[in-house]
Amino acid sequence: MADANQAQNPYWSRNTALRCAQALQEMGVLWLEEPLPVYDDEGLRELRSKVEIPIAGAENQHRLYAFRQCIERGQYDILQPDLNGCGGLLEWTRIAALANAYLLSCIPHVWGNGLVLACSLHAIGAAPNAPWAECTDDVLWPADIRDRLLTQPHQIEEGIIQIPQGPGWGVELDWEYVEANASVDTRVEL
Repeated sequence: MADANQAQNPYWSRNTALRCAQALQEMGVLWLEEPLPVYDDEGLRELRSKVEIPIAGAENQHRLYAFRQCIERGQYDILQPDLNGCGGLLEWTRIAALANAYLLSCIPHVWGNGLVLACSLHAIGAAPNAPWAECTDDVLWPADIRDRLLTQPHQIEEGIIQIPQGPGWGVELDWEYVEANASVDTRVEL
């Protein structure tokens, strides 16, 4: 998998995206994520028509309607709604069902904490078209920071992560950490 992050580079063009997609396809990469900005409908459709590598994206879209537009415009092979940003678990489930009706995969973008990852894993487990989990463990958002509000971090072994088991979301919050880092209520008088 490779992520161009909506081509947030002034030197990246449609031609660059095409050359990159072709090279990644030759290498056997599973998909190319956000090779062009989400608003470049024409560029995304054209790119999809010229390569066989699946094109993924729409992690910053909100609500079912926006994802329906992405499908109708032919932008992606894989939709990547973010549970935090698309409208929550119910909306994510609706988006996954819509994608499934169009024979598209739905692989959630997960750029959040360990609780959000747990919720996303449960959503994946309930969707027939969600074969993967994207989760962070990199320089910008390492796993130890991602999972610090949990009593037990998520375990990823050989690229496999289990859906948490047990009551609720299957994870337990570290309430000392949560309380120590909770925001303070403020009151503004007008």
